[in-house]
Amino acid sequence: MQGTVPRCWLEEPDGRRHAVGPRGLLIGRSPAADILLQDPKASRRGALAYLDPSGPQLVRLGRGPVQLNGGALHGCQPVSQGDRITFPGVDLVVHVAESPGEAATGWVLRFQKLGNEGRPHVHFTPLPRSTFAAGGGPEDDLLLEGWPAAAVELAPAPPGGWQAALGQGVRLNGRLAPEDGTALLRSGDDLSFEGERLRLVDMASGQQTTMGEDRPDLPWQVALQPVPPAGGRLEVHIAHRTRSSWIPGLRFDLLQVLPEPLGRTAPGEPVSDAVALARVWGRQLPKDPKAVNTLVKRLRRDLVQAGLCGRELIERSHGRTRFMLAPEALVEVAKPR
Repeated sequence: MQGTVPRCWLEEPDGRRHAVGPRGLLIGRSPAADILLQDPKASRRGALAYLDPSGPQLVRLGRGPVQLNGGALHGCQPVSQGDRITFPGVDLVVHVAESPGEAATGWVLRFQKLGNEGRPHVHFTPLPRSTFAAGGGPEDDLLLEGWPAAAVELAPAPPGGWQAALGQGVRLNGRLAPEDGTALLRSGDDLSFEGERLRLVDMASGQQTTMGEDRPDLPWQVALQPVPPAGGRLEVHIAHRTRSSWIPGLRFDLLQVLPEPLGRTAPGEPVSDAVALARVWGRQLPKDPKAVNTLVKRLRRDLVQAGLCGRELIERSHGRTRFMLAPEALVEVAKPR
C-alpha cells in the first residue's frame, strides 16, 4: 500500500523556489533566515514554514506584518497549493506536491549495543511496506557496522509477521538461524550478531513483548527544533504515528527541559519545580508561585490540539513534572534557528 508524502516550496516573484526541509524554512531579516527580507518593517524572524504529517504549516514568529491570502496571519495556520504569503517587500507563493512514499506499517527494528561507557545505545528504525535489508553493506537500508552485508533481509508476511532471510552468523532468539537461513518473525523476536541485537517490534499493537520494554502508547522518538524567542517545533513518534506541532514561548522552553534534563538525569525522568523555574525563567523568577503548574496546563492543551494526549504525556505530581517516554527513547534537540 503506497502512501503520499507532502513536499512544499515557497516561490519568490523572480521564480526562485525554496524547499521546506525537515528543519523548516525561516523567513525574515536575520542573517540565519533561509529567505532573507530587506524591508526594515519586516521582523528578523518573521515566520517559519514547516511540514506536518497533515501538510505544510506557517507560524508567525515576530511582530512585523505577515499576511496569508490577504488576511493577517495569527499563530500557526496550514497552507496549501497556491496560497500567497505577504511580507513587507515580498510576496511568496506556496507550491505543494504529493510524492509517492511508503505508508507506515507500525513495525520498527529496535537496535541495541553497549557503548564505551557500558550503557546501551538504542535507536528505532520504522519499517516500510516493502522489503528491507539491514547489515554492513553499502546497499543495506539500515547500516550496521561490523555486520555482514544483507545480514537480515525482511519482507512483509501478512497478517502479522515478516519473512526473514538471515546471513551467516546471525542468531535468532539466541540460537543459530535455521540451515536454510529463512524464518518467519513475530513481534519480540531477536536477531543478534556478535553481541549487538535487533528486535522486531509491532508498535501498533497493544500486545508487545513479554519483556515490557516497548510500550505502544509512549513516544519512542522526540525531536525539538527551537526558534528563539518565539518557541519551537515539536515532533513526536508514538507507535506508527507521527505528530508535530508549534509550541510557543515559555511552553516550549519548559518542553526542552522535560525530555532531556541536564546533568545525570535520564531523559523522561521527573524534573523538580526548582529546576524548571531556573531553566525556563532564569534569574527573573515569576511572582506567581503556581507558574510551573499554569505552564504545564497550557502545554498539555497544546499537545491535545496536536492530536496527542497531553495529560498522559505530561505527568505532574508533588512539585515534579515529567515527559513520559518509552524506555531508552531517542530525544533530538536541533540547534536554534
